[in-house]
Amino acid sequence: MKRTTPGRTPFLALILSLGLAWAGSGTANAGTETSTQAALAESVPAVQHAPGTVQGVSGGSTVTTPTAVTIYGTLGHPVSKLIIPVVALGSQNLPTPSPLVLDTGSSGMVIDAQDVFPADVVSTDGFVFPPGQNTLTYHGITITKVQASKTYGVVGNAHTDYGNIGFATVKFGGHGELTTNLMPVLFSYKTLDGNGRPLHLAWHGTFGIDPAASAALAPGAAPSRSLNICSPQSINANGCDFVSVLRYLNYAAGVNAGFSLGNAALDPNCAITATMTGCSFHPALTVGLSETDEQAYASIPLICPPPRGMTGSDHGVTACVPNVAGFTIRDSDSGASFKTKVIFDSGTPIMRFSVPPGAAFPQSLADGSTETLTLADSPFSYSYRVEEAQPSVTRLSDRAKSPRTIIGIGFFTDHRMFIDFSSNREGWK
Repeated sequence: MKRTTPGRTPFLALILSLGLAWAGSGTANAGTETSTQAALAESVPAVQHAPGTVQGVSGGSTVTTPTAVTIYGTLGHPVSKLIIPVVALGSQNLPTPSPLVLDTGSSGMVIDAQDVFPADVVSTDGFVFPPGQNTLTYHGITITKVQASKTYGVVGNAHTDYGNIGFATVKFGGHGELTTNLMPVLFSYKTLDGNGRPLHLAWHGTFGIDPAASAALAPGAAPSRSLNICSPQSINANGCDFVSVLRYLNYAAGVNAGFSLGNAALDPNCAITATMTGCSFHPALTVGLSETDEQAYASIPLICPPPRGMTGSDHGVTACVPNVAGFTIRDSDSGASFKTKVIFDSGTPIMRFSVPPGAAFPQSLADGSTETLTLADSPFSYSYRVEEAQPSVTRLSDRAKSPRTIIGIGFFTDHRMFIDFSSNREGWK
Protein backbone atom coordinates (compact mmCIF):
# COMPACT_ATOMS: atom_id res chain seq x y z
CA MET A 1 0.00 0.00 0.00
CA LYS A 2 1.60 3.23 -1.14
CA ARG A 3 0.82 6.33 0.78
CA THR A 4 2.29 9.61 1.92
CA THR A 5 2.27 11.11 5.37
CA PRO A 6 2.10 14.89 5.79
CA GLY A 7 4.38 16.82 8.02
CA ARG A 8 7.61 14.94 7.30
CA THR A 9 11.01 16.62 6.97
CA PRO A 10 11.11 18.46 3.62
CA PHE A 11 13.53 17.63 0.85
CA LEU A 12 15.77 20.66 1.55
CA ALA A 13 16.59 19.17 4.93
CA LEU A 14 18.13 16.06 3.36
CA ILE A 15 21.84 15.56 3.79
CA LEU A 16 23.11 14.86 0.31
CA SER A 17 26.39 13.09 -0.36
CA LEU A 18 28.73 11.91 -3.13
CA GLY A 19 28.45 14.46 -5.91
CA LEU A 20 29.26 12.04 -8.71
CA ALA A 21 26.91 11.88 -11.69
CA TRP A 22 25.93 8.57 -13.24
CA ALA A 23 26.23 8.40 -16.98
CA GLY A 24 23.01 7.89 -18.95
CA SER A 25 19.59 7.16 -17.50
CA GLY A 26 20.27 5.21 -14.31
CA THR A 27 23.34 3.35 -15.63
CA ALA A 28 26.71 3.81 -13.93
CA ASN A 29 30.05 3.51 -15.64
CA ALA A 30 32.78 1.46 -13.99
CA GLY A 31 34.57 4.48 -12.52
CA THR A 32 31.43 5.84 -10.96
CA GLU A 33 30.54 2.44 -9.46
CA THR A 34 34.00 2.20 -7.88
CA SER A 35 33.72 5.69 -6.43
CA THR A 36 30.25 4.96 -5.06
CA GLN A 37 31.43 1.76 -3.41
CA ALA A 38 34.43 3.48 -1.84
CA ALA A 39 32.42 6.38 -0.50
CA LEU A 40 29.70 4.14 0.93
CA ALA A 41 32.27 1.86 2.52
CA GLU A 42 34.04 4.63 4.46
CA SER A 43 31.46 4.52 7.25
CA VAL A 44 31.38 0.72 7.65
CA PRO A 45 33.80 -0.38 10.38
CA ALA A 46 34.85 -4.01 10.40
CA VAL A 47 33.69 -6.16 13.33
CA GLN A 48 33.76 -9.87 14.14
CA HIS A 49 30.59 -11.91 13.76
CA ALA A 50 29.26 -15.40 14.42
CA PRO A 51 29.45 -18.02 11.65
CA GLY A 52 26.63 -17.65 9.15
CA THR A 53 26.23 -13.90 9.65
CA VAL A 54 27.30 -11.09 7.34
CA GLN A 55 30.83 -9.99 8.14
CA GLY A 56 32.17 -6.43 8.15
CA VAL A 57 29.10 -4.46 9.27
CA SER A 58 28.13 -2.91 12.59
CA GLY A 59 25.61 -0.75 14.39
CA GLY A 60 23.16 -3.34 15.68
CA SER A 61 22.10 -5.45 18.64
CA THR A 62 24.04 -8.34 20.13
CA VAL A 63 21.88 -11.37 20.91
CA THR A 64 23.29 -12.66 24.19
CA THR A 65 20.55 -15.22 24.79
CA PRO A 66 17.67 -16.51 22.62
CA THR A 67 15.44 -13.45 22.44
CA ALA A 68 11.67 -13.35 21.97
CA VAL A 69 10.46 -10.90 19.32
CA THR A 70 6.80 -9.95 19.28
CA ILE A 71 4.76 -10.19 16.08
CA TYR A 72 1.07 -10.45 15.28
CA GLY A 73 -1.02 -12.69 13.07
CA THR A 74 -4.11 -11.98 11.03
CA LEU A 75 -6.61 -14.58 9.86
CA GLY A 76 -8.15 -13.72 6.50
CA HIS A 77 -8.21 -9.98 7.18
CA PRO A 78 -7.79 -9.52 4.22
CA VAL A 79 -5.43 -12.49 4.04
CA SER A 80 -3.72 -14.66 6.66
CA LYS A 81 -0.25 -13.33 7.42
CA LEU A 82 2.32 -13.11 10.18
CA ILE A 83 3.29 -9.46 10.51
CA ILE A 84 6.47 -8.08 12.03
CA PRO A 85 6.48 -4.32 12.62
CA VAL A 86 9.52 -2.28 11.59
CA VAL A 87 9.64 0.67 13.97
CA ALA A 88 12.82 2.52 12.93
CA LEU A 89 15.39 2.79 10.14
CA GLY A 90 18.71 4.53 10.54
CA SER A 91 18.34 7.19 13.22
CA GLN A 92 14.66 7.75 12.47
CA ASN A 93 11.70 6.29 14.34
CA LEU A 94 8.92 5.77 11.81
CA PRO A 95 5.78 7.85 12.44
CA THR A 96 3.84 4.59 12.53
CA PRO A 97 5.30 1.07 12.46
CA SER A 98 5.54 -0.42 8.98
CA PRO A 99 3.75 -3.82 8.79
CA LEU A 100 5.98 -6.31 6.96
CA VAL A 101 5.22 -9.95 6.20
CA LEU A 102 7.45 -12.25 8.25
CA ASP A 103 8.56 -14.66 5.55
CA THR A 104 10.49 -17.92 5.98
CA GLY A 105 10.23 -18.39 2.21
CA SER A 106 12.35 -15.45 1.02
CA SER A 107 15.52 -13.53 1.82
CA GLY A 108 16.08 -9.88 2.65
CA MET A 109 13.91 -6.87 3.30
CA VAL A 110 11.60 -4.77 1.14
CA ILE A 111 9.77 -1.78 2.61
CA ASP A 112 7.37 0.81 1.22
CA ALA A 113 9.58 3.85 0.69
CA GLN A 114 6.65 6.15 1.37
CA ASP A 115 6.55 4.84 4.95
CA VAL A 116 10.04 6.27 5.38
CA PHE A 117 10.57 9.32 3.15
CA PRO A 118 8.60 12.54 2.52
CA ALA A 119 6.59 13.03 -0.65
CA ASP A 120 9.12 15.36 -2.26
CA VAL A 121 11.78 12.63 -2.08
CA VAL A 122 9.86 9.64 -3.45
CA SER A 123 6.65 8.96 -5.33
CA THR A 124 5.29 6.09 -7.41
CA ASP A 125 7.57 7.38 -10.18
CA GLY A 126 10.68 6.79 -8.08
CA PHE A 127 13.20 8.71 -6.01
CA VAL A 128 14.17 12.31 -6.72
CA PHE A 129 17.95 12.79 -6.89
CA PRO A 130 19.31 16.32 -7.30
CA PRO A 131 21.43 16.85 -10.43
CA GLY A 132 24.97 15.57 -9.99
CA GLN A 133 24.23 13.47 -6.93
CA ASN A 134 24.82 9.73 -6.84
CA THR A 135 23.28 8.94 -3.47
CA LEU A 136 21.22 10.68 -0.84
CA THR A 137 21.32 10.27 2.92
CA TYR A 138 18.32 10.79 5.14
CA HIS A 139 18.43 10.24 8.91
CA GLY A 140 21.17 7.62 8.63
CA ILE A 141 19.62 5.90 5.59
CA THR A 142 21.61 5.89 2.34
CA ILE A 143 19.74 5.49 -0.94
CA THR A 144 21.65 4.62 -4.11
CA LYS A 145 20.62 5.11 -7.72
CA VAL A 146 20.67 1.36 -8.26
CA GLN A 147 17.11 0.39 -9.17
CA ALA A 148 16.04 -3.21 -8.63
CA SER A 149 13.02 -5.45 -8.17
CA LYS A 150 12.00 -8.52 -6.17
CA THR A 151 9.12 -10.86 -7.05
CA TYR A 152 7.00 -12.82 -4.57
CA GLY A 153 4.35 -15.51 -4.96
CA VAL A 154 3.77 -18.32 -7.44
CA VAL A 155 2.96 -18.41 -11.14
CA GLY A 156 -0.48 -16.87 -11.63
CA ASN A 157 -0.45 -15.19 -8.23
CA ALA A 158 2.72 -13.13 -8.05
CA HIS A 159 3.61 -9.50 -7.46
CA THR A 160 6.80 -7.52 -7.97
CA ASP A 161 8.16 -4.70 -5.83
CA TYR A 162 10.21 -2.04 -7.65
CA GLY A 163 12.54 0.33 -5.87
CA ASN A 164 16.07 1.50 -5.12
CA ILE A 165 18.66 -0.36 -3.08
CA GLY A 166 19.71 1.47 0.06
CA PHE A 167 21.48 0.78 3.35
CA ALA A 168 20.27 1.29 6.91
CA THR A 169 20.07 -0.25 10.35
CA VAL A 170 16.59 -1.70 11.00
CA LYS A 171 14.79 -1.82 14.36
CA PHE A 172 12.04 -4.42 14.43
CA GLY A 173 9.50 -6.22 16.59
CA GLY A 174 6.32 -5.09 18.26
CA HIS A 175 8.33 -3.52 21.05
CA GLY A 176 11.42 -2.73 18.97
CA GLU A 177 13.28 -5.66 20.52
CA LEU A 178 16.26 -5.81 18.13
CA THR A 179 18.21 -3.61 15.70
CA THR A 180 20.24 -4.96 12.79
CA ASN A 181 23.68 -3.94 11.69
CA LEU A 182 23.88 -1.82 8.56
CA MET A 183 22.10 -3.87 5.88
CA PRO A 184 20.71 -3.57 2.36
CA VAL A 185 17.02 -2.74 1.93
CA LEU A 186 14.94 -2.45 -1.22
CA PHE A 187 12.99 0.78 -0.74
CA SER A 188 9.97 0.10 -2.92
CA TYR A 189 8.06 2.89 -4.64
CA LYS A 190 5.59 0.75 -6.62
CA THR A 191 4.16 -2.76 -6.69
CA LEU A 192 2.76 -4.42 -9.82
CA ASP A 193 0.80 -7.65 -10.25
CA GLY A 194 1.72 -10.37 -12.73
CA ASN A 195 0.02 -8.43 -15.54
CA GLY A 196 1.87 -5.21 -14.82
CA ARG A 197 -1.04 -3.47 -13.13
CA PRO A 198 -0.56 -1.35 -9.98
CA LEU A 199 -1.22 -3.31 -6.83
CA HIS A 200 -1.94 -1.89 -3.39
CA LEU A 201 -1.20 -4.48 -0.73
CA ALA A 202 -2.37 -4.30 2.86
CA TRP A 203 1.15 -5.04 4.08
CA HIS A 204 4.04 -2.68 3.33
CA GLY A 205 6.86 -5.04 2.43
CA THR A 206 8.59 -8.29 3.30
CA PHE A 207 10.94 -9.33 6.10
CA GLY A 208 12.63 -12.39 4.59
CA ILE A 209 14.53 -14.76 6.90
CA ASP A 210 15.11 -17.97 4.92
CA PRO A 211 18.60 -19.55 4.55
CA ALA A 212 18.92 -18.84 0.83
CA ALA A 213 19.93 -15.76 -1.12
CA SER A 214 17.74 -13.97 -3.63
CA ALA A 215 18.68 -11.44 -6.27
CA ALA A 216 17.54 -7.84 -6.32
CA LEU A 217 18.10 -7.23 -10.01
CA ALA A 218 18.24 -4.07 -12.04
CA PRO A 219 15.98 -3.91 -15.13
CA GLY A 220 17.32 -6.25 -17.81
CA ALA A 221 20.06 -7.73 -15.60
CA ALA A 222 20.59 -11.48 -15.44
CA PRO A 223 21.13 -13.32 -12.13
CA SER A 224 24.74 -14.04 -11.25
CA ARG A 225 25.84 -17.61 -10.64
CA SER A 226 28.15 -16.41 -7.86
CA LEU A 227 26.87 -15.08 -4.56
CA ASN A 228 27.24 -11.30 -4.40
CA ILE A 229 25.69 -10.02 -1.17
CA CYS A 230 24.60 -6.40 -1.38
CA SER A 231 27.08 -4.20 0.44
CA PRO A 232 28.62 -0.76 -0.01
CA GLN A 233 31.66 -2.53 -1.44
CA SER A 234 29.86 -4.77 -3.93
CA ILE A 235 26.81 -2.87 -5.17
CA ASN A 236 26.78 -2.19 -8.90
CA ALA A 237 24.35 -1.14 -11.61
CA ASN A 238 23.14 -4.74 -12.09
CA GLY A 239 21.96 -5.15 -8.51
CA CYS A 240 23.13 -7.75 -5.96
CA ASP A 241 21.91 -10.51 -3.63
CA PHE A 242 19.85 -10.27 -0.44
CA VAL A 243 20.16 -12.69 2.48
CA SER A 244 18.17 -13.15 5.69
CA VAL A 245 17.59 -10.02 7.76
CA LEU A 246 18.61 -12.03 10.82
CA ARG A 247 22.10 -12.59 9.41
CA TYR A 248 22.70 -8.88 10.13
CA LEU A 249 22.66 -9.25 13.92
CA ASN A 250 25.53 -9.94 16.31
CA TYR A 251 25.35 -13.18 18.30
CA ALA A 252 27.32 -13.72 21.51
CA ALA A 253 29.39 -16.82 22.18
CA GLY A 254 27.14 -19.77 22.95
CA VAL A 255 24.23 -18.43 20.89
CA ASN A 256 23.87 -19.81 17.38
CA ALA A 257 22.83 -17.39 14.66
CA GLY A 258 19.30 -18.13 13.51
CA PHE A 259 15.72 -18.27 14.70
CA SER A 260 12.76 -20.41 15.65
CA LEU A 261 9.18 -19.56 14.71
CA GLY A 262 5.87 -21.10 15.66
CA ASN A 263 2.86 -21.38 17.96
CA ALA A 264 1.65 -18.18 16.34
CA ALA A 265 -1.89 -16.92 16.90
CA LEU A 266 -3.91 -15.88 13.85
CA ASP A 267 -6.59 -13.40 14.90
CA PRO A 268 -9.71 -12.89 12.73
CA ASN A 269 -10.22 -9.49 14.39
CA CYS A 270 -6.73 -8.25 13.56
CA ALA A 271 -6.31 -6.06 10.46
CA ILE A 272 -3.05 -5.49 8.59
CA THR A 273 -2.60 -1.76 9.15
CA ALA A 274 0.09 0.51 10.51
CA THR A 275 -2.12 1.09 13.56
CA MET A 276 -2.50 -2.69 14.06
CA THR A 277 -6.24 -2.38 14.69
CA GLY A 278 -7.54 -5.17 16.93
CA CYS A 279 -4.15 -6.90 17.06
CA SER A 280 -2.30 -8.43 19.98
CA PHE A 281 1.42 -9.08 19.98
CA HIS A 282 2.73 -12.59 20.60
CA PRO A 283 6.37 -13.73 21.12
CA ALA A 284 6.16 -16.28 18.30
CA LEU A 285 9.61 -15.46 16.89
CA THR A 286 12.77 -16.28 18.83
CA VAL A 287 16.07 -14.91 17.53
CA GLY A 288 19.18 -16.83 18.51
CA LEU A 289 19.35 -20.57 19.21
CA SER A 290 20.92 -22.74 21.88
CA GLU A 291 22.20 -26.25 21.32
CA THR A 292 19.85 -27.49 24.04
CA ASP A 293 16.80 -25.96 22.34
CA GLU A 294 17.71 -27.47 18.98
CA GLN A 295 17.87 -30.98 20.44
CA ALA A 296 14.09 -30.85 20.92
CA TYR A 297 13.56 -30.74 17.13
CA ALA A 298 13.89 -33.30 14.36
CA SER A 299 16.50 -31.64 12.16
CA ILE A 300 18.62 -32.19 9.06
CA PRO A 301 21.57 -30.40 7.43
CA LEU A 302 20.74 -28.01 4.62
CA ILE A 303 22.43 -28.16 1.22
CA CYS A 304 24.93 -25.28 1.08
CA PRO A 305 25.72 -23.84 -1.39
CA PRO A 306 23.01 -24.67 -3.92
CA PRO A 307 24.20 -26.98 -6.70
CA ARG A 308 23.03 -24.44 -9.29
CA GLY A 309 23.38 -20.69 -8.84
CA MET A 310 24.43 -18.55 -5.84
CA THR A 311 27.62 -20.60 -5.52
CA GLY A 312 30.51 -19.70 -3.25
CA SER A 313 30.63 -17.60 -0.10
CA ASP A 314 30.54 -13.83 0.32
CA HIS A 315 30.99 -11.68 3.42
CA GLY A 316 31.28 -14.89 5.47
CA VAL A 317 27.91 -16.27 4.28
CA THR A 318 27.13 -19.32 2.16
CA ALA A 319 23.59 -19.49 0.76
CA CYS A 320 21.62 -22.69 1.32
CA VAL A 321 18.80 -24.45 -0.53
CA PRO A 322 15.55 -23.57 1.29
CA ASN A 323 13.71 -26.64 -0.04
CA VAL A 324 14.04 -29.93 1.86
CA ALA A 325 13.90 -33.15 -0.14
CA GLY A 326 12.72 -36.54 1.10
CA PHE A 327 9.18 -35.71 2.23
CA THR A 328 6.16 -37.92 1.55
CA ILE A 329 2.61 -36.55 1.61
CA ARG A 330 -0.24 -39.02 2.21
CA ASP A 331 -3.96 -38.36 1.82
CA SER A 332 -6.15 -40.07 4.44
CA ASP A 333 -9.25 -40.51 2.27
CA SER A 334 -7.61 -42.16 -0.73
CA GLY A 335 -4.49 -43.57 0.89
CA ALA A 336 -2.52 -42.13 -2.06
CA SER A 337 0.87 -40.52 -1.54
CA PHE A 338 3.70 -38.85 -3.41
CA LYS A 339 7.26 -37.72 -2.71
CA THR A 340 8.16 -34.06 -2.86
CA LYS A 341 10.52 -31.27 -1.90
CA VAL A 342 9.04 -28.98 0.74
CA ILE A 343 9.52 -25.41 1.87
CA PHE A 344 7.95 -24.30 5.14
CA ASP A 345 6.82 -20.83 4.16
CA SER A 346 5.24 -18.53 6.74
CA GLY A 347 4.55 -15.98 4.00
CA THR A 348 2.06 -18.20 2.14
CA PRO A 349 -1.51 -18.19 3.53
CA ILE A 350 -2.46 -21.66 2.20
CA MET A 351 -0.93 -25.06 1.37
CA ARG A 352 0.25 -25.81 -2.18
CA PHE A 353 1.12 -29.38 -3.15
CA SER A 354 3.48 -29.99 -6.05
CA VAL A 355 2.17 -33.26 -7.47
CA PRO A 356 4.39 -35.10 -9.96
CA PRO A 357 2.90 -35.99 -13.37
CA GLY A 358 1.20 -39.37 -13.38
CA ALA A 359 1.05 -39.66 -9.59
CA ALA A 360 -1.90 -41.66 -8.28
CA PHE A 361 -3.09 -38.78 -6.16
CA PRO A 362 -6.54 -37.15 -6.08
CA GLN A 363 -7.05 -34.18 -8.40
CA SER A 364 -8.75 -32.35 -5.54
CA LEU A 365 -8.91 -32.88 -1.80
CA ALA A 366 -12.15 -33.20 0.12
CA ASP A 367 -12.95 -31.01 3.08
CA GLY A 368 -12.12 -32.87 6.27
CA SER A 369 -9.48 -35.12 4.74
CA THR A 370 -6.22 -35.37 6.66
CA GLU A 371 -2.92 -34.77 4.91
CA THR A 372 0.20 -36.10 6.59
CA LEU A 373 3.83 -35.17 5.89
CA THR A 374 6.63 -37.50 6.90
CA LEU A 375 10.36 -37.18 6.31
CA ALA A 376 12.51 -40.16 5.37
CA ASP A 377 14.80 -41.40 8.18
CA SER A 378 13.31 -38.89 10.61
CA PRO A 379 10.76 -39.04 13.44
CA PHE A 380 9.14 -35.83 12.16
CA SER A 381 5.46 -36.01 11.15
CA TYR A 382 2.93 -33.26 10.54
CA SER A 383 -0.80 -33.63 9.87
CA TYR A 384 -3.61 -31.18 9.25
CA ARG A 385 -7.26 -31.25 8.11
CA VAL A 386 -8.16 -29.73 4.73
CA GLU A 387 -10.74 -26.93 4.87
CA GLU A 388 -11.94 -24.33 2.41
CA ALA A 389 -10.77 -21.62 4.76
CA GLN A 390 -7.33 -20.20 5.44
CA PRO A 391 -4.91 -21.44 6.59
CA SER A 392 -6.00 -25.01 5.69
CA VAL A 393 -6.96 -24.37 2.07
CA THR A 394 -4.95 -26.77 -0.09
CA ARG A 395 -4.28 -26.31 -3.80
CA LEU A 396 -2.70 -28.88 -6.11
CA SER A 397 -0.15 -27.70 -8.67
CA ASP A 398 1.54 -29.30 -11.64
CA ARG A 399 5.17 -29.91 -10.72
CA ALA A 400 6.25 -28.34 -14.02
CA LYS A 401 4.77 -25.04 -12.79
CA SER A 402 5.57 -25.40 -9.10
CA PRO A 403 8.59 -27.61 -8.42
CA ARG A 404 8.18 -27.65 -4.63
CA THR A 405 5.40 -28.16 -2.13
CA ILE A 406 4.65 -25.15 0.05
CA ILE A 407 3.59 -25.78 3.62
CA GLY A 408 2.18 -22.42 4.53
CA ILE A 409 1.28 -20.36 7.54
CA GLY A 410 -1.00 -23.03 9.03
CA PHE A 411 2.03 -25.07 10.12
CA PHE A 412 3.26 -22.19 12.27
CA THR A 413 0.05 -21.95 14.30
CA ASP A 414 0.62 -25.14 16.30
CA HIS A 415 4.12 -26.29 15.33
CA ARG A 416 7.60 -24.76 15.25
CA MET A 417 10.62 -24.73 12.99
CA PHE A 418 14.14 -23.45 13.37
CA ILE A 419 16.89 -22.47 10.95
CA ASP A 420 20.44 -22.30 12.28
CA PHE A 421 22.66 -20.14 10.09
CA SER A 422 25.78 -21.09 12.05
CA SER A 423 25.46 -24.85 11.47
CA ASN A 424 23.22 -24.70 8.36
CA ARG A 425 20.52 -26.91 9.83
CA GLU A 426 16.71 -26.80 9.78
CA GLY A 427 14.39 -28.52 12.20
CA TRP A 428 10.72 -28.96 13.08
CA LYS A 429 8.59 -30.05 16.00
